[in-house]
This record gives sequence, structure tokens and C-alpha cells, in this order.
Amino acid sequence: MRALCSDEVCVRVDRIRGKKISVFGMARSGMALAKLLKSLGASVFLTEKKSEENLSSEIIELKNSGIDYETGGHTEEAIEHKDYLVISPGIPSDLLILIEAQNKGIPIFSEVEVAYWLSDQVREGRQFVTDILPEAESSLQKKGDIGPKAPGQKGQLAGPQPEV
Repeated sequence: MRALCSDEVCVRVDRIRGKKISVFGMARSGMALAKLLKSLGASVFLTEKKSEENLSSEIIELKNSGIDYETGGHTEEAIEHKDYLVISPGIPSDLLILIEAQNKGIPIFSEVEVAYWLSDQVREGRQFVTDILPEAESSLQKKGDIGPKAPGQKGQLAGPQPEV
């Protein structure tokens, strides 16, 4: 296992560096995660259903960060040749494109899960998530969705999840 460490956090770069990752959702937490993954050596693609006209500041930020993106819906480009997908808390797990990705064997993770396994030194899982992705806390509190769902529970992604 390769780790990149600072005084407070060790990041599992083997799960990121050189990987092709799509992040679904261009809200604050999706943007923050996309920039973090890019800074750690991933090739990141960000996809959002809102139109570009409603995302002017986000588009400028993405262009400045060198992150590829699409707006106006989630297309095949979001899943083509990707190592895995990351979905923001507000993204429904039953989107057709996500079901298609599952059928193709593409792993799908939540932002919370990615934030969790980004560190070898996880401090109280929830606190770590809010340290790395501060914007995620309010979304999580609204949804009450912290941690994986039980099999068969609404929103659970079915099918095999290959290791990344």
C-alpha cells in the first residue's frame, strides 16, 4: 500500500493516482472531491444534470483546474473507460446511467466512502469526512445517510462491486 502522508493525514494514492474517475454531481462537495482527486493524480471527469448556464462559477473553476466535465445530463462519456464512479449525496442511485455502469462492472462509490478510504488514519469516520469534504456535512445531515445501506434498502446499488 502506498501512502502520501502529512502531519495529520495519510492518503491512499494507490486508489487514486493514474485512475480514471467520474464524479457525479457538481455541487460544492462534488467540486471539492473532483479537485482533490485531480491533485492526487487522477484523471477526473465531472458530470452534472444542470445546464451550463446555471453553473458559470463552477465552469470557470473546472476550466482553471483542468478538469473535464459535462452539463445538461449524464452521458456515456461519464462511464466510458472509467476505473470507478463517485456519486454525490444528492444523486439518485437508480439513474439509468448508473445501472448501465453496474451492468458493465464499473464500481460505484459514494463521496462518503471515498473520503473514508482516502485515509489510513481515520478519526471517527464522520468527522474525517467533514474535515476533507466540509460541504458534505450539511447534505449528509439532510439525508441522514452516513455509511452503506443494508442490502435491499432503497437506494442500495445492486450487483458486484469489484475492488479498486
